[in-house]
Amino acid sequence: APTLTVSLASTPQSKTVVKNSTDVEIAGFNLKANTVSDLTVTSLTLTQYTAGTDDYQDVSNIRLFEKMADGSLVSLTSSKGLTSNATPTAVFSSLNKVVTMGNTIKVVAVADIPSSATATNTFGLGIAASNISAQDEKGRTSTVTVSGLPVNNTPTVVVTIAGAGSLAAALDGDTPTASVFSTGTTGNPVTDVRFSATNEAFEVTKFQITTDNSSDADEVESFTATYTNEAGTEVSLTESINTLGTASFAVTSGNGVYVPAAGDATLHIKANLNSEATGADSGTTLGVDLDFDTNFEAFGLGSNSRVTSVGTANIQGSNHAVYAAELLANVSTTSPSSSGVTEGSGQTVFQFDLTAKGENTPSVMAAAVTVSGTATLDTTNATGAATLLNSSGNVVATESYVSAGAAGVSDGGSASTTTIGFDMTDTTVLDGIPIGANVLIYDASATTYYSRTIATLPSTGDVTFTPAIASYDDAITDTMTYLPLQPGSGKLYFGAATPLGGNLADAATTVTLASTAGFALGDSLTVRGATSTGLVIECTMATITNLTATVATASAAACTSDLTIVYNYDTTDSNTVQTAVAYVGLIGEEVSGTETFTVKGDLTGATPSSGTKTVQLRINAGSDLSWNDDWSDLTDDMDNAYENTSFIIQNDNLNQEETGYTNFPQTGAALSFQG
Repeated sequence: APTLTVSLASTPQSKTVVKNSTDVEIAGFNLKANTVSDLTVTSLTLTQYTAGTDDYQDVSNIRLFEKMADGSLVSLTSSKGLTSNATPTAVFSSLNKVVTMGNTIKVVAVADIPSSATATNTFGLGIAASNISAQDEKGRTSTVTVSGLPVNNTPTVVVTIAGAGSLAAALDGDTPTASVFSTGTTGNPVTDVRFSATNEAFEVTKFQITTDNSSDADEVESFTATYTNEAGTEVSLTESINTLGTASFAVTSGNGVYVPAAGDATLHIKANLNSEATGADSGTTLGVDLDFDTNFEAFGLGSNSRVTSVGTANIQGSNHAVYAAELLANVSTTSPSSSGVTEGSGQTVFQFDLTAKGENTPSVMAAAVTVSGTATLDTTNATGAATLLNSSGNVVATESYVSAGAAGVSDGGSASTTTIGFDMTDTTVLDGIPIGANVLIYDASATTYYSRTIATLPSTGDVTFTPAIASYDDAITDTMTYLPLQPGSGKLYFGAATPLGGNLADAATTVTLASTAGFALGDSLTVRGATSTGLVIECTMATITNLTATVATASAAACTSDLTIVYNYDTTDSNTVQTAVAYVGLIGEEVSGTETFTVKGDLTGATPSSGTKTVQLRINAGSDLSWNDDWSDLTDDMDNAYENTSFIIQNDNLNQEETGYTNFPQTGAALSFQG
């Protein structure tokens, strides 16, 4: 017999909607004709069933639609209201919808939830027994069986009415990471905020953007906010900030941030920075937030409810650094390929580009290049130096080969160790080997070379290294050799610069540093910084005689006018702290535009007797580049009051959020040597 089977569709599912919502999909029903005959559905009656508390007036303008495979809706009826009796119903007669034999159609009940509906009421629409009529191909009702009824009569698909939806805000997952910006630049991406709406769409028409600290107000001239409105148009607005570091945005209805129901919208915030001349300070930290409850306003587009706060705390972005210049780094396109180098002296092994941005001219103070790989270089090659050249081909820094020769003392025993002893009869035997550099230690008894990284360099006693050698007797005939391009876990240092870790007084013989990496025994050390009154001075310490991880011992400091350098001078006029710098072997190369730096050196011995060995150079992190945003300005400041320049910049966030620049490490090719 012809049969029409009715079942509850998988969509729509239960939902919460707000008052004054329109075109809400309440329930869906599958109507399937068996293979005996085409069937024509002539009438269908919907019944409102309670799922707690309901009212026939909670729903209006009920219509039936056929939902097509592509998701579109095709109207089947005009709108109906519910009857006001104890079992409210909506009757759709003269439906005359054909269901071809063997096929299924989906009918969806769509309705409005009026503003007069009662919040928290819950109801469902279903089909009671005998509430569908259908005819066969000959127009007969008596021959047609309707199965599956009732449907959703103890409703499992329900609508819950809410007085209003809710709006939340959080930091977007793609918000800009901590970056470096230069003064006087515009369009710096600082913070992305994600709005999320529940139960209805919202429009944000007022919001306030603020700096983390009001003292940062002089860094920023204005904020630019970009978002999409309800029409799908991108809107970009710019507002100046006040002396408290805030900027308020207000737009008319239809031009605000559109947040779709059960969806998200992103507010992109960019900072337009003041120049130094208009008040910006170098060396400051800039955090930018969305204020959660000050000058905030949003409206629910269904309920028309007004929201004046979003969350319980400001939505905070990353902390960005602001300097009077910006330095970006990339591996140069001309850096050698894996097969582009042969062993021998004067080989170009690595090239990197530095690009300057901003209103000042940055100066490179020092560069640390990580050298890794598997090759063992020739320790007898006394010409095994490495040089750093600027774009003009001029050498701006050199690291020389050092042979420490035979240890001269023995600790005895065969055990895991991280030390090698020298008798130090020649007090200069270790001069020129930097902390953190790779060395080759030769174990004479095992006739084996080990590449290790220098950890400390004492004036007497044992040199320490990492990692440990598993079985090593530290014999009197063992040797240690520094070849600047020897691969290992350490770095090749062209100069060294580090923030001062404590005040330095005139005639002091020790100086506390943030790190001694790159410093060597025998180096002459210079410290530049400000006194307690802001006077910029220098102290020199002629010869380093002992190095731990953070302390250098040297000849007595000779400071300008016998004054003391304050390691963390507080520039109270700009609410920033400028840390003094200690350096050796200053590169001192100012960068304008883009400059290519070239590392050359001696790779003698890299080719093995058999197999393949490698040497690879990279700038591992932004902080491996020590630079300054106007060294010449600091030179001009000598013996004068401190002006607006950072003594040293080492920042791991270089390249972040910069178009065309990849993040660190900046890695050259693995140079390959075939035996």
